[in-house]
Amino acid sequence: MMTPMIRGLALSREEITIDVLASPENAPVLDGNPHISEVRLFQRMKWWTYPALWRTLRRARYDVVIDGRVNPKRVTATTPLLLYMTGARVRVGAAIEGKEGLYDSPVTIDRHAHFSEQSTALASAVGVDPAGIDLRPDIFVSETEQRCAEESWIAATKSSSNGVRLLVNISAAEPLRRWPDERYIALIAGVRESIPDAVPLIVASPADVAKASAIADASAASYVPTSLREAIALVATSDMVFTPDTAISHIASAFPKPVVVLMLSMPDAPGLLSPDACIPWRTPGRIVRSPSQSLAAISADAALSELLAALKDVARERASEFSNV
Repeated sequence: MMTPMIRGLALSREEITIDVLASPENAPVLDGNPHISEVRLFQRMKWWTYPALWRTLRRARYDVVIDGRVNPKRVTATTPLLLYMTGARVRVGAAIEGKEGLYDSPVTIDRHAHFSEQSTALASAVGVDPAGIDLRPDIFVSETEQRCAEESWIAATKSSSNGVRLLVNISAAEPLRRWPDERYIALIAGVRESIPDAVPLIVASPADVAKASAIADASAASYVPTSLREAIALVATSDMVFTPDTAISHIASAFPKPVVVLMLSMPDAPGLLSPDACIPWRTPGRIVRSPSQSLAAISADAALSELLAALKDVARERASEFSNV
């Protein structure tokens, strides 16, 4: 959701050069992004790499550093450290309690706005009008990645069927965002019963290989072990995505692909993101909102009902496209 701001900055003037500091886990999202010159890695837990990173950042002679974490859960000691590592004359960030004094150019953020709107607001500190920035995420897939993804879908189809490709992501980092295995199994079974030619394909993080394999075996779906880049390519070549509230939903927004997202109930309180701040940006599909702050409160039937409705919308669109050819 930060990539629209990066694009907006890059296109604002010809002479600008943009580098991004990212974790090794997040950096692959930026592969192939033409608006970025360098992606530099920050390994938070490997403190012995800090001196080399400091030297690298100082050699780059940055004019401006932007702290893209507009709504952190807490202000850590590494935030000011990284800002000062750059040696940049101008420090930009969100005007948030606990961050006073960190920035030369603090930006007031609307906490009820979509997260992408919050992040692009930072561009105003360097003379770029946020209102002129398209907020759809930027993610780029190579021809090779797309070809490999197509091969995975063909293998999952197991026939010459041209059914709807349903990508099911079962992974989420936070325990409250993890949906019970048996509900994924029931969901896929319900899809197969209602739409026999649907092609469900499961993806998961490396930590959830056993979980994904068990769900695939129990539901007669296909599971493909993937890297983040391979998962992105599968999203790009799918017809529909089903996922808990994770980055996968925003990857779907980038292409864009219809997505059904399981989301937590979030309190509307000062200092917190609004309930709709992290929904996929203007992407077709459905939001299945939990009645509590745990996805375990969403039943398989409730999720299946929304997914089938979204899948039928996709099927109708595909039929219309074929009839117009």
